Amino acid sequence: MPAVPIFKLEQWRHKEDVALDGTLKEREADAARIKLDRHEAHRRTQPAPLGST
Repeated sequence: MPAVPIFKLEQWRHKEDVALDGTLKEREADAARIKLDRHEAHRRTQPAPLGST
C-alpha cells in the first residue's frame, strides 16, 4: 500500500478545519436566531402595559 504524502494530509486537514469552522459559525447563528425568535414570541404573548396605545 503506498503511503500518503504529508502535504496531502495537510491539505485534507485544512479542508476539514475550514468545514468545521463554517459549521460552528452556522450553529452560533442558529442559536442567536432562536434566542431572538423566543424573545419576539414572548413579547407578542405578553399583555400590553396599562396606558399604552
